Amino acid sequence: MEKSIVMAGCCHMESNFEFLKGDTDTIDLYKTAREIEENYCKERYDVENILIRKVLEQVVKMVLDFNYINVHESSTFNDCLRTSKNHSFIPSKILKQFYELKNIGNDSVHNIVEYSHSEALENLKKFHEIGFTVKAMTCNFLYSNITLKIICNISQNRLYLIKRLFADGFNFV
Repeated sequence: MEKSIVMAGCCHMESNFEFLKGDTDTIDLYKTAREIEENYCKERYDVENILIRKVLEQVVKMVLDFNYINVHESSTFNDCLRTSKNHSFIPSKILKQFYELKNIGNDSVHNIVEYSHSEALENLKKFHEIGFTVKAMTCNFLYSNITLKIICNISQNRLYLIKRLFADGFNFV
């Protein structure tokens, strides 16, 4: 059963982005994700879209960094997405959503556009799926109190192989 998106700011409920909280790499993303939810609740859909775009730019830079790709400070969001696409770091469906939400965020910044409640909810759902997917791409392994971050393809076969390879000396966290 698909988890429905319920806005934390509207009902004082737990955020849909709690999964970002427990990791030092994603805690700052969590704070902005909460702001995105709050703007959705306040029907400030243009601000929601701008913040989504802002976070996604940081997410793609994070993905490149985890894969040891240096991002030049003059690199644009589009440059980073292109590099990620060329290296197949992000699944194509999710990459398509990155581009869609980037364009919507750009449109929200540069134009006076009215977004409907349903459009804003759809954007929030895409943002959630991207966040969850990227978080799932970060596989943590603990060995002798040293955490190694390994960015891996989301395929179950690869995860199974990684777990098997490290079964003797690593605990999957």
